[in-house]
Amino acid sequence: MELILAIIMITTMFLAVISYYGKKNETLNKEYFALNKEKYELQKKVTELTEKNNELNQKYESQNQRYNKVARGIRKIGDTYFNNKDFNSAKEMYSFIANNIYPDPYVLNMLGICFFNLKDIQTAIDFFSKAISKKNDYAASYFNRGYCYYILKNYDQALKDFKKAKSLGWENFNGSLEEVESLLQQQIRLEDSEYTRLISSSSSFDEILKNCNESMMVLSESDKEQLFNQICHGEAILKSDLQLRMYIFAYGNMHKHKLIAAFDVLKSKWALTENLKLDIIDYGCGQALASSLFAEYCSDNGINVNIENLLLVDPSVQAVSRGLFHINQIKGGSTIKQIKTKISRLDDLEPSDLTTKNSALHLFSNILDINEFDIEKLYRNISQNRNSTDYFVCVSPYYPYRIERLDNFYRYFKSNYKTKLYSKRSSQRWRCKERCCDDCIGNGGSCTRKPWTRYEYVFKVNFSYPLTLNDHDIPF
Repeated sequence: MELILAIIMITTMFLAVISYYGKKNETLNKEYFALNKEKYELQKKVTELTEKNNELNQKYESQNQRYNKVARGIRKIGDTYFNNKDFNSAKEMYSFIANNIYPDPYVLNMLGICFFNLKDIQTAIDFFSKAISKKNDYAASYFNRGYCYYILKNYDQALKDFKKAKSLGWENFNGSLEEVESLLQQQIRLEDSEYTRLISSSSSFDEILKNCNESMMVLSESDKEQLFNQICHGEAILKSDLQLRMYIFAYGNMHKHKLIAAFDVLKSKWALTENLKLDIIDYGCGQALASSLFAEYCSDNGINVNIENLLLVDPSVQAVSRGLFHINQIKGGSTIKQIKTKISRLDDLEPSDLTTKNSALHLFSNILDINEFDIEKLYRNISQNRNSTDYFVCVSPYYPYRIERLDNFYRYFKSNYKTKLYSKRSSQRWRCKERCCDDCIGNGGSCTRKPWTRYEYVFKVNFSYPLTLNDHDIPF
């Protein structure tokens, strides 16, 4: 009897389990079918949306083709007006395309040419700039904009645009590139101004510095602050008389003592020998402070160096013009046989600009640390087609995030030519006891001025001795 009851219980439990899972399976099947139905509906919607998107794309392409056809037709009419020199009508056609269909670079460029011919030079420049913003390798727009700047006598900007156009393959300059370069050089002459008359009796860098300091001290603090901000820590291209004076007021003394310390290194290493024929290149020369100080240093120390040629390189016509005056005033400056100028940014220099007949002294004062030019490109331009023994004086502020530029500049030469390092000095707090200002040298080195920073390389490169791979321990 007990056995029968057990069998009945087991059978009942088994049937209950089967019933439970049967209902569970039925529920799952319902959910599965519901999900499949939902999936089908979603796929149907995706298909419908895809078909609709394709339909819209076809309509868009069809409409775009119609617009392009319309634009080509209007552009053709505009070109016809343009070729017939009806620039007002051509302008209307090109403007309709630019404003209602698409501001195509060609159309923007043609609008610029129309406005140029209608004597609206500034609007022409605006349209050429817009064309360039749409197509940054549009050589024609660079040339056209450069020609507008040439008409406006903005020769610096004209030359920049002409060189960009040339780098993009533009050849049809009709002599304008050479003419702009010539005009820039003609602008460089000894300055004749209130400033030059003020310091006409000055014959030393200290006297020039004193005059600049005095002219700044009469200004209000707000005016001085405004001028100082304009020169952007010495990195701006200086244009005005007051900006030039402010630069010397703010940085002249620092330039002087960093450079004199570096020139002392050259002197101690017998690099400055009697009757040495020397060419000098002053890079980013500004007001020719470095080359003026070198000429004065040689004069003060009785060093008979024959400076055959001096090349001043800077993008500011005003700064270089004043630099010529400084060199003419400074002791020793009159012994320089020939002075040439190159109004150019360092990135725009060509190797032919930097060729010299004699050993060269390359001066870099507060310029190599500036990020606006390619250090390696400058190295290649200097070293190309050169076989002389040259000297390099490189001084800059100590900026931890920039000193690598000076390190790399030196390594490029060291890795490729026989190079002798005379000095590498780094000072994050260069104090007066290290000869940083004259007015407190005799005061036990105590000074309330903020200490300067300095990063310096002085070295010699023998360009007639290029290194082979075996000459390197580790190629740079």
